[in-house]
Amino acid sequence: MTVELQIPDLVARQLKARKGDLSRCALESLALEAYRSGELSAYQVRLMLGHNSRWETEQFLRQHHASQDQTIEELEHDRETLDRVLS
Repeated sequence: MTVELQIPDLVARQLKARKGDLSRCALESLALEAYRSGELSAYQVRLMLGHNSRWETEQFLRQHHASQDQTIEELEHDRETLDRVLS
């Protein structure tokens, strides 16, 4: 899908000077926000950004301090699973 954004020229020049490729910047920003909100998985971010590996996506998410909030129940479930696997 192609998405077009209208940005005033003055703002676009300023952003381009700092960010470089505005299309890529917009795509990455959308992917990060959708990941943080839980709308996209790390795998979907990988597909969206065209990363070659899961590790590339993980590094990208770490660099941008992107995490998905986990509930106490999810953390407890993960702990129980880990206990079963390690015992």
